[in-house]
Amino acid sequence: MKIKIFDYTKTFLANTSIRGFSRIIKTDSVFIKWLWSVFIITNTVFLAISVYKVLFDYWQYSVNIQTYTRFDNGTPFPAVTFCNHQPFSLKAYELWNSGEVMSPTEFNQK
Repeated sequence: MKIKIFDYTKTFLANTSIRGFSRIIKTDSVFIKWLWSVFIITNTVFLAISVYKVLFDYWQYSVNIQTYTRFDNGTPFPAVTFCNHQPFSLKAYELWNSGEVMSPTEFNQK
């Protein structure tokens, strides 16, 4: 089992296009192999740290939601939409396409 894993790893390192991986296998010098290995491990660690910092900064943003409750407050159509996925019925699309009712795009343009 260990031999197969080593062979698969060696094949992957020799045939990958990732910078430096193939040089670990193709180089005859042990020093150069260790140097490339340290280079790749160091870059991988720096990449992981950078991704963690970006995600940590992103998670630090707070979400502010302000809501107001007003009773019997008239809101002009189409000022409020609760869902951006199919906010209007198929019948509304048919009416807009036939020209019987002004579409929201035409309404906003006028």
